[in-house]
Amino acid sequence: MSKENRREIIFLHEQGKKPAVISNTLKIPIQTVRDAIKRYKEIGSIEDRPKSGRPITVTTPENRDRIRKHINRNSHRSMRFMAKSMKISEGSVRKIVKHQLQLQPRKPRKKEKKKERKSAKNFAYCRKWPSSGRCFYR
Repeated sequence: MSKENRREIIFLHEQGKKPAVISNTLKIPIQTVRDAIKRYKEIGSIEDRPKSGRPITVTTPENRDRIRKHINRNSHRSMRFMAKSMKISEGSVRKIVKHQLQLQPRKPRKKEKKKERKSAKNFAYCRKWPSSGRCFYR
């Protein structure tokens, strides 16, 4: 719920209106109104509660910008090299590139080797024994 809605709910509540009336007035479910009033009584303000859990340390906007600049400078570098040079784990770099920058990581493909012709010895064998399993072209 937005802070504006909470502010309106608390304003009407402090005027003495009941949750059902506030709900009908603002077109908000009654349980949402009750929760907002309860939160206001517990905390004393309409601000969000502090978030629980571990704070973000690696996937910060600063690191995201560093990785974006690194990719713009040289897009052929591997993620392993980027992670090592920036002193960030490889998994974190991959997560930033794939989910936050929405880029598709790519691995340079090896060039295919051209098919080499059979050696003269093998070619001679195929002329002599064409029905053997080793000969695929004549």
